[in-house]
Amino acid sequence: MKRLYLRWSGLVVVAAVIGGMAMWRVCHEVAALTPEAVLSQAPPGEIRVAGRVVEVASDRGVPTFRFMDERVEPFRVRYTGPPDDNIRELKYLVVVGQWNPTERLFSADKIFPNPNIGFIVSAYLVACLSSALFLFGMEQKVARLYTLIKEEKIYQTG
Repeated sequence: MKRLYLRWSGLVVVAAVIGGMAMWRVCHEVAALTPEAVLSQAPPGEIRVAGRVVEVASDRGVPTFRFMDERVEPFRVRYTGPPDDNIRELKYLVVVGQWNPTERLFSADKIFPNPNIGFIVSAYLVACLSSALFLFGMEQKVARLYTLIKEEKIYQTG
């Protein structure tokens, strides 16, 4: 019985480490700023911004659009990456690039659809928890079967 608790404790520790690594990745590599945060903080370097596209246009073959959330005025985004079908009005996107506060222009070179992280995490949790409960139940059944076989003296000779 002691091995059972050690085995499942180890599994819980491994799951906690994987969960911690996933949370670190979400916070540092996947999380996106809001347009409000970009306008107020003006962060330097490459950043990710999530918002809604309004007023799509083209400036000499380079797609430009206005990007906003519910709390601030829209700002312009110039997209210099490969052609993308996601650039359309009312579409929620994550754009990756650099903010120029003097021109109030965001130069994006990558665009991603806005992922629903809560849905993805809950789907993984449901799958992992149901698998773990199934394995735990099967292990308990095998342990009971082993005990029943051990108590029977049919297979013993002599």
